[in-house]
Amino acid sequence: MLAVIIPSKTERFLKQTIEDVLAKAETDIIVYAMLDGGEDIPDEEKVRDQRVIYHVYPKGEGNQKRHMINWAVADTNAEYWMTLDAHCMVGQGFDRILIENHQPNWVQVP
Repeated sequence: MLAVIIPSKTERFLKQTIEDVLAKAETDIIVYAMLDGGEDIPDEEKVRDQRVIYHVYPKGEGNQKRHMINWAVADTNAEYWMTLDAHCMVGQGFDRILIENHQPNWVQVP
């Protein structure tokens, strides 16, 4: 399983990014939308899918993005992790391609 971790701080295209990831995935994935700043987003801006988990990260100081990614990694039992900015699109089968080409102890930068 691949966990796609998307840190977001009031990103305008978060919903579209999540929808794109779900539409183009070909394997078993889970998406973590990590909301920075202590505030949730309105329900109409959320993607309603069992593969999507929203976490609200408390407002604070320091590197919020790193903390949010670490939180998501600790929360999942996925074998692979991928971080993605909240304003990106992916190619069809991105998850399958990453997994098929991965080697032990590698960090990939697609």
